[in-house]
Amino acid sequence: MTLRTFGFPGRYVQGPGALKEIGATARELGATSVVVVADPQLTEAIEVVRLSLAAAELPARVIHSPAECTEAGAQALVDEAGEFDCVVGFGGGKTIDLSKAVARSSGARLVIAPSIASNDAPTSRLIVLYNDQHKVDRV
Repeated sequence: MTLRTFGFPGRYVQGPGALKEIGATARELGATSVVVVADPQLTEAIEVVRLSLAAAELPARVIHSPAECTEAGAQALVDEAGEFDCVVGFGGGKTIDLSKAVARSSGARLVIAPSIASNDAPTSRLIVLYNDQHKVDRV
């Protein structure tokens, strides 16, 4: 028999109004300052997240995700974000993977808010990194 290990999120919240709970969730996880890595087209929903973080009295900065999830892109987001101890990844698969890479490289807590249902990035520990030629570099 082969042993297998599965890595899943510590908590999974789903349903109407879940975005309004992001601030409370981040606060419960011990966050004191947040960077939101978001798909740029989610402007209205980003405002819901921003208001939720403000209600939880969490200073937050929203930065937009570049098109590809690269190691250099993740480092650029870390540099742009400044000080934070929690990352909220809000968007599709590549944005979520970038959020995971930012959190991993900085040792920050991670909250994921997927914007599409056909995506397993929120429940996976994997990060798919691409190269500058837009091809998968490694997982």
